[in-house]
Amino acid sequence: MNFLNFMSGLMATEQKTQEQLLEEAGLGWLSKLITAVKNIIGPILIVIATVGIIYAIYLGVMLAKAESAEAREEAKKRIINVVIAIGITAALIFVMYLLANNVGWFVNLEQQA
Repeated sequence: MNFLNFMSGLMATEQKTQEQLLEEAGLGWLSKLITAVKNIIGPILIVIATVGIIYAIYLGVMLAKAESAEAREEAKKRIINVVIAIGITAALIFVMYLLANNVGWFVNLEQQA
């Protein structure tokens, strides 16, 4: 029963938005910076990842068309590099959005400490 009381207490409390938490901490400028980063860098990283995927498809076609073993090996190396780059870009997108959406939570923890 204690768990249910705890959960109902959580639901009853007012949840503050990230912007409210940052304003209370005197970090209103950080909220504007986060919004700008999400609006500018996010789409840029998505475009880069899309270009990488298109390039990987192109390299796959070049691998299929390669007539010599040397050309196939070169295409394989490039495909591996592109796949690694796409993975790093996807990780950057994930980390950027994760951090940008949770900055207010970190600020709230510092205020409670």
